[in-house]
Amino acid sequence: MEGKTDRRIVKTKENIRKCFIELAQTRQVEKITVKEICERARCSRNTFYQHYPYKEALYKEIVDGASQRIMDAFIAPKGKPFGNWIVSPSDFLRGALNAISQVRGILALMPPGSEMYNGFIVSLTHLLAESMHAVRAAMTGMTDARMLELDLIGERSIAAVLLNFGMYWITETEYSLDEAVALISPQFTALYRTVEEQTVPLKGKSSEIV
Repeated sequence: MEGKTDRRIVKTKENIRKCFIELAQTRQVEKITVKEICERARCSRNTFYQHYPYKEALYKEIVDGASQRIMDAFIAPKGKPFGNWIVSPSDFLRGALNAISQVRGILALMPPGSEMYNGFIVSLTHLLAESMHAVRAAMTGMTDARMLELDLIGERSIAAVLLNFGMYWITETEYSLDEAVALISPQFTALYRTVEEQTVPLKGKSSEIV
């Protein structure tokens, strides 16, 4: 009985999330009401509040869930944290595009330019930049103090380029992951080298493009 109850809860929450995203395609998130979400999801307000204390909690769950998929994509290849298997910028490029592809379904429901879309893109850009920051630190063998010398602004610029390309790739083309990597690799390599040249010279392992 408990298993059936859990499945009903999961299904109810999935339906509420789906209806909220559909509503976000037509108006700003701040203008969507709980009443509208419930009417579309065909559930009572009591049911909604059993799962979410307020509308913003629902929005946060959607964004956090997609962000977690990004992180899972970095961990998935060998079941280890990305620092244990990403040994070159090329590995990061492939991991980043694979990660972006994991949220294809959610992005398809968000109209470009909408509040939800823009907020989601900002979150993913920061997440990719922070992941690259950690990868570069791992490859150079730096301590926490020396990590501050890395150019996080430059990494965010690279992350923005990757995300823009990734959005184009998953929404406008039918390229495979290998084809997408080959297409963006020259631009990614050039940007990465530019950031490396602007970074304070560091001792440790080389992060040369492989």
